[in-house]
Amino acid sequence: MKSTTLHLPDSGLLLDGDLIITAASERYSSQVLALIGSLNCNWPSHPGIIVYDIGLAARTIGVFERAGICVRKVPAF
Repeated sequence: MKSTTLHLPDSGLLLDGDLIITAASERYSSQVLALIGSLNCNWPSHPGIIVYDIGLAARTIGVFERAGICVRKVPAF
């Protein structure tokens, strides 16, 4: 398996190696929070996580960011 480095300049993050990537709107934010909780509980050394924001509320983005989760806004299309 090839390792990848991802630099996210606007967030200041440099993620190296494997990543867990998902996307969510506010309607599915509780499921993503459950996923992150499960990862933290069952796989403490899990890879970095990126959540693509496709309609998250500001308060939910804050929860993710306080947990060290990188959130990236998907532009409207």
